[in-house]
Amino acid sequence: MSAAVDRGAALRDQVLLGLAKSDRTLRGETLRAVTEGAALALDLGVVGVWRLDPDRRKLVCDDLFIRDEQRHEQGEVLRADEHPVYFEQLMRMPAIIADDAQHDPRTRDLARPQVGARMDIPIWHSGTLFGLVSYEATSRRHWQDHEAAFAGNLADIVASSIDASERHAFETRWASVIEGLGEFVVVFDAEGRIIQASSRMQPIFDSGLGGIGQSLEQRARGLEYRELDGRVIPPEQWPVARALRGEEVRQALGVWTKRGNLIGYYNVTKRPLIEEGHVVGVIGVFADITEDVEFEALKDKFLAALGRELAGPITAIREAATACATADPLRRHKLDAIGRAATRMEALLEDLREISNVRLGPLIVGCDRVDLQDVIASQVAHWRAAAPRRTIQVSGLQAAVVCGDPRRLAQVLRRLLANAIRYSPGGGPIVVRLEVDERDIVVSVRDEGIGIPADLQSQIFNIFFRAHAKTRHDYGGLGIGLYLSREIARLHGGELWFDSIEGRGSTFYLRLPRATGTVNENVVPRPS
Repeated sequence: MSAAVDRGAALRDQVLLGLAKSDRTLRGETLRAVTEGAALALDLGVVGVWRLDPDRRKLVCDDLFIRDEQRHEQGEVLRADEHPVYFEQLMRMPAIIADDAQHDPRTRDLARPQVGARMDIPIWHSGTLFGLVSYEATSRRHWQDHEAAFAGNLADIVASSIDASERHAFETRWASVIEGLGEFVVVFDAEGRIIQASSRMQPIFDSGLGGIGQSLEQRARGLEYRELDGRVIPPEQWPVARALRGEEVRQALGVWTKRGNLIGYYNVTKRPLIEEGHVVGVIGVFADITEDVEFEALKDKFLAALGRELAGPITAIREAATACATADPLRRHKLDAIGRAATRMEALLEDLREISNVRLGPLIVGCDRVDLQDVIASQVAHWRAAAPRRTIQVSGLQAAVVCGDPRRLAQVLRRLLANAIRYSPGGGPIVVRLEVDERDIVVSVRDEGIGIPADLQSQIFNIFFRAHAKTRHDYGGLGIGLYLSREIARLHGGELWFDSIEGRGSTFYLRLPRATGTVNENVVPRPS
């Protein structure tokens, strides 16, 4: 008897060990291994795994092993309306151990004639009753405690297989999603370690970005993140570090090795994963913009070269026109036209040089004490003389001192007034207003002209964009005046914005911080 007990215990241990080593993500194989192992170790005729339907009104058989026939079945259904007593007991106390299944009231209406004893052990999943494992003996049987414990272990293995297979299915779907994206996708844990990444990231890992399992500190020892203007971003301000603090980050940046080798430029999006109010990880998306950034740099260099190369010929044209001065009215008219064209070309070249300064910069601006009322008065006087038929009104003139570059600030106001005059061909007053508060100074330029179409307003500060191109209000130009004006405003710590209604006019606002303390000449680096 003792030897038989020992053999039974050894067989049960062998079954459990085999199941422990198996791949539980393969749920179907796990269920077959459980039912076969249980039938062998407990010497049973039938073992089944049943799944409780979500409405809790039926049990569906996922696997039923019939030992004598050595075959598996699936799909049998037990319904609550056909076996009410059994289901009532199952909902009340899921574990049912019946030594005499034919006469036990809990299983009497359920037991097949060939079933003498029955033991049903619940499967718990995510805190709820998922189903049960049923063990059927061909004759009456007194179930031993070690048999019930073994049956419970098998039910736990089924539960873990459900967890593993669901997790595997989710990871497979997730992998399919991230591999199908054109961008690189990376998942970080709460410590900033990379725990998952799309295969597209492998070349970047090979270049030194890190790899699965690397921490933020480890990556920072071999990498630098830089703004597009070359400024180094400290590791504590890396997008993943900010996302771990709860921020949602969108940023364009370059990734470099510590040795100065470029890995690539990317539009980076990092979003924190939050559970119960705590950041438990970060998902990051890297969109490769290396070709775009390099092409933009090439265009900027071309613009700079173009400005340099055209300056000489235009100067020569102007000088030649001056040298050919004559008293002949017709010839003088043509020479004057050449001179005006040269002047316009020089203005366009100056714009090209300014763009090159901004985009290849830094753009140098002075930082002197400038009274904006003097700048406004000077520019208004200029345009009253240049456009004597237009009415330019000024209000609110008062001391308004900023730290800035008078030439650059005059450049902004000159452009705003030029646009107000140009795009209000029907006349109407142009109003320049100066407002001062404790912190800021705001200059506004309002016209009653043609306004800006609503669907184009979001692009108005884009370089080379002209809202009225190819319309009857197309007055030429490169479409860079407002772009440069906003860059100059931002370099002064301010901002440029507008309100506009098509057909009724526009108002542009220049905000600058008031000057405090003593100021000196300075070089302000261009913004990212």
